[in-house]
Amino acid sequence: MAEKVKEPSEPEVKFHFPLFELPAEIWSKIARSVVTSDEAIRLCSYGCPKARQHRTQGTPPAITQVCKIIREEILSTFYLANTFTSYDYGDEFADKRLVRWLRAYSQAYKHRAMDVFVESHHGDAQEYFDQQLGKIGFAVKNETPGETKRLKTFRVVRVS
Repeated sequence: MAEKVKEPSEPEVKFHFPLFELPAEIWSKIARSVVTSDEAIRLCSYGCPKARQHRTQGTPPAITQVCKIIREEILSTFYLANTFTSYDYGDEFADKRLVRWLRAYSQAYKHRAMDVFVESHHGDAQEYFDQQLGKIGFAVKNETPGETKRLKTFRVVRVS
């Protein structure tokens, strides 16, 4: 009877980095650098023709999935320190996604301001988005100076 040859197992490498033992100032700088962006983050729907080019679809960074403590500590920084934009392609699915995204945000951060913009070429965009977002306590404010037929930018604001 042939004996089974036991292959030597590789030693288990244990690496422990005391992330939670770092001074608060250093941890804060690390977290902020990971979750903030110098560019506006596009809130894309899956139908967005440029979704692959955009850095993210407005989902929180992967580090927020590591553990509950990290999520609680840095998720608010992600939402409050970044600027988010959504382009109005005239796609109802994208509009519903924006409403769902804002509803989730508003439940988590009720009294905090966040920079969210909607860009649109449509003439009735302000009325349309006021109607859609009004259902969840938001409205849009025209940020485009003067009357223009070009791209209009609307800031999403909380209705008091």
